[in-house]
Amino acid sequence: MSYPIELVRHSLAHVMAAAVKKLHPDVKFAGGPAIENGFYYDFDTEYRFSEEDFAAIEKEMRDLIKSNGRFEQRIVELDEAKKIFADQPYKMEWLNEYDAAGEKLSIYTFRDFTDLCRGPHVESSKDLPRDGFKIQRCRCVLERRFEK
Repeated sequence: MSYPIELVRHSLAHVMAAAVKKLHPDVKFAGGPAIENGFYYDFDTEYRFSEEDFAAIEKEMRDLIKSNGRFEQRIVELDEAKKIFADQPYKMEWLNEYDAAGEKLSIYTFRDFTDLCRGPHVESSKDLPRDGFKIQRCRCVLERRFEK
């Protein structure tokens, strides 16, 4: 099945987050949208990523894509979402913002990674290119942290 490039990129951002979580289980997640020329995901961790990490993350992404995992959406109530994201401070912040705005709380699960996300995504990782991505840089800044 063919998907718009924005859906492919957004889904790849989730695959990258799942790969990073597998390699660095302590990571805290912010967001990961598709952008004009690719995708990104904001992570918060004591570990400082560098270019030397890219190959391992890309390999894990390819393994996850090969696994033919589905992107499954659920609409959840605030209490359930707070349990799911109890150890994710940025998600907890967004949960309160979305709830205050009256938005439905949508989560997507891909393999062992669950994210607060409006979607949409490709149906399955089989719809993603195994070699159609390359991590090119990392930026060690999480801007929301400094807003206070």
